[in-house]
Amino acid sequence: MNKKNIDRKKKLPELLKRAEDKKNKPLQFLKRIKMAVRQAFARKPKKAILWKAGPTLNQDYSAACTGYGSVHLLNCEPNPQNYGENTAKLLWQEYKNKDFLPNDDSPDQGAISWWTVSILKRLGYIKGGVKNFDNIQETLVWLENAGPIAIGSDWRDGMDHPNGQSIIKFSGEVRGGHFYIVHGIRFINKKPFVIIQNSWGEAWGDKGHAYLPWNQFKKLIRSFPDIYGVVK
Repeated sequence: MNKKNIDRKKKLPELLKRAEDKKNKPLQFLKRIKMAVRQAFARKPKKAILWKAGPTLNQDYSAACTGYGSVHLLNCEPNPQNYGENTAKLLWQEYKNKDFLPNDDSPDQGAISWWTVSILKRLGYIKGGVKNFDNIQETLVWLENAGPIAIGSDWRDGMDHPNGQSIIKFSGEVRGGHFYIVHGIRFINKKPFVIIQNSWGEAWGDKGHAYLPWNQFKKLIRSFPDIYGVVK
């Protein structure tokens, strides 16, 4: 997703709704209930976690978040690489050449992580992608023990402008789909926050990073984003 306002007809939730079988709506409701119960009893992070990230790139006003976010994922610990903007642009071109989205919608408004990770694997940048985590507990276990996670989710107004502490919120209107990484957990006033690396340059947030409160992150998880870990 770029920095400009996105045509809501092409935002990620609409793509997912078209792909959803209407007959499965009761099952979707039960899935949401089960997820809410699991998350209600899920433990909170007890310690800070940091997988050191590489330099923050800037997609500027392009819609190439998948390319730039992919380079951030590859350059982050463990086994950090040293790819730059040229690789981000090459990956983005590769993504645009592949038609994985339903109803011929262009992927140039952001993309979902399973699609991005599958291409990274095919091109040999990673060994594989780990399952699409569907609850906060699985996500926390991966962050604690394995590495960063790639997320393709709604991007909301409350995430656009970090405050003076570089804190954002998963709130407000949906601006579109966006691809980014979470590479750790930090504590602010004894409360846990996930660390996001965005692709809007170092002028955004804390040198390209922002902090999302844990309870807000749980809300994001309940919106059914695509979340993957990768093995390099």
